[in-house]
Amino acid sequence: MLNPTGTLRVTASLSFSVHHIAPLLKEYTARYPNVRVYIEVSNPYHDLIDNNIDVAIRTREFERDSNVTIRRLAATRRILAASPGYINTYGVPASVDDLATRNLLLYTYANSPNELNFCRGQETRSIHVQGLLESNDGQVLRAAVLSGFDHGCLSTPTCASRP
Repeated sequence: MLNPTGTLRVTASLSFSVHHIAPLLKEYTARYPNVRVYIEVSNPYHDLIDNNIDVAIRTREFERDSNVTIRRLAATRRILAASPGYINTYGVPASVDDLATRNLLLYTYANSPNELNFCRGQETRSIHVQGLLESNDGQVLRAAVLSGFDHGCLSTPTCASRP
């Protein structure tokens, strides 16, 4: 049986760290008691070598640094979310086109934060949207949506989190 030692340095977003990494840490450290785990919770992409990072988990499809090897672990998507209070006050958009007139809450690290793509069957529609509030952290956008502040384009891990 392997008996690794040392420190495992992982970086991931807040949402991913809370919902996917943290629940596994007790089992991991029990299995590998000689490995210290350091989680760097960060949305910005750090230089992995300069920051001595072993594993970086990100929700982007590409990495600007061509020297970084990328492996797809899972798929995630952005969904449009609004609080019940917002819907009660402003109503549900009647069509996809209505979203272009609303000031949305946008996650700036999405591949195309100002472009929303909608699919139904074989039909795909893309619309350009503006952000009244933009952030590089999904938890900020989630909190704003829950407070009734317009619609947010949130990742599925961010929507799954508890307040």
